[in-house]
Amino acid sequence: MTDLERKIAWMAISTGAAVVGHQLARRSLDGAWQATFGTEPPNEGRLDDDLKPALLWAAASGTLVAVARILARRAAESGWKRATGSKPPAS
Repeated sequence: MTDLERKIAWMAISTGAAVVGHQLARRSLDGAWQATFGTEPPNEGRLDDDLKPALLWAAASGTLVAVARILARRAAESGWKRATGSKPPAS
């Protein structure tokens, strides 16, 4: 595999892992919000939502999604190392 092919493969794998991590985090957080508050999560596009829950949602979702992306990328790096025996190419 050439360096270019390795970079393209790594980009596809790391991007896919980030997308999956984001979706899992968002679905989990949506469910937790509904279970806790009994309502749909605030939507930044709806101006009639109260500010306090909207800010809480923004902080919680931003934090959880960032953590999920980090964990997903690390899992992808670990899988790459096991599969290839080397570190992923630099992004």
